[in-house]
Amino acid sequence: MTSRARMTSRDCAVQSESQRIRIAPEHPKDILAMRFLALLLTFLAASPALACGSDTDCVIGDRSYRLYVPDGLGATPMGAIVYAHGYRGSAANAMRNPSLRALADDLGMAIIALKSAGDDWNLAHRPANPGQSEAAEYSYVAAVLEDVARQIPLDRDRLVSTGFSAGG
Repeated sequence: MTSRARMTSRDCAVQSESQRIRIAPEHPKDILAMRFLALLLTFLAASPALACGSDTDCVIGDRSYRLYVPDGLGATPMGAIVYAHGYRGSAANAMRNPSLRALADDLGMAIIALKSAGDDWNLAHRPANPGQSEAAEYSYVAAVLEDVARQIPLDRDRLVSTGFSAGG
């Protein structure tokens, strides 16, 4: 019995029921290429840049931040609440704040939770280091905003900056 049926998703034809369909590659180069592709896809899936969000760090140089985007905003340009934690705080802890997320949902804005380089922000004129400059923090925030703008349609005319204690 011979039947010819064409599959619509691929340009493959089954010529008869007695023919075997080969799925696995026979050539060693093909096997090597498939293994390389599988390894590459595994690496990309685990990449911080692809997994960046409210539960995982978005990495900028030796610093990081976290990003929360309310559901359903899509491609519409959105503003953002830029949040700086207090002394010994973290972006991860900021993202665990349900009230902050609820505010972002209500306003239709993203949350960008910044993370200091150490326990605290580099603030000018603080008692521990009165000669310190804030230039590193300005550069960090500018880099974060550029990175966020590559990920979401960020409306830079709708940015709000806030924080807690030393971050506020």
